[in-house]
Amino acid sequence: MASYGATPLEGRFELLLSYGCTFHKLRMAGCSIQWMQSAGAASLADLRRAGCDTLWLQDHATLGQLVETYGATCVAAEFVKCPTSVVDAVGHPSVRLGLHTEQLLALCRGHPAHAFAALQVLLKSEDDPLSNVSLDTIIATGICAHELSSLKWPLLRMAREKGATQSQLKTLGYTVIL
Repeated sequence: MASYGATPLEGRFELLLSYGCTFHKLRMAGCSIQWMQSAGAASLADLRRAGCDTLWLQDHATLGQLVETYGATCVAAEFVKCPTSVVDAVGHPSVRLGLHTEQLLALCRGHPAHAFAALQVLLKSEDDPLSNVSLDTIIATGICAHELSSLKWPLLRMAREKGATQSQLKTLGYTVIL
């Protein structure tokens, strides 16, 4: 019988991949993330190669196991890299992957729909997700006054609490009457 490593499972992950197994197939077969790690998936890059993508962050069990096995910092670094992944990452209220709202919105620069979607999800678990976000980051996302107002950030609050100038308020789409 062929030897696959020091432990009975070691090296099996590569063997399974060579036979066409994917991350999805392994999860549907009931394999845990811990099992995959013990079978040779030494890093999140190995799981990515097997087909684990940001959509799996929406599966609470998978996300919890990824964080437990590899750590929140590693999961965030590997998966939260673009606006779409920000929305996926905040979809689980109990796991924020150690990222602050400022960091999440910085990844949404130029993507107002993604920024707004992420903020709507965050609003379910936080009273005011924009309270610790800089005005520059808010402007950079491209999110507009209508969405900001629906998040309880009307013109006067934006001016008072963020120190927004008339020019910045106009950039955000607020109607400034002189």
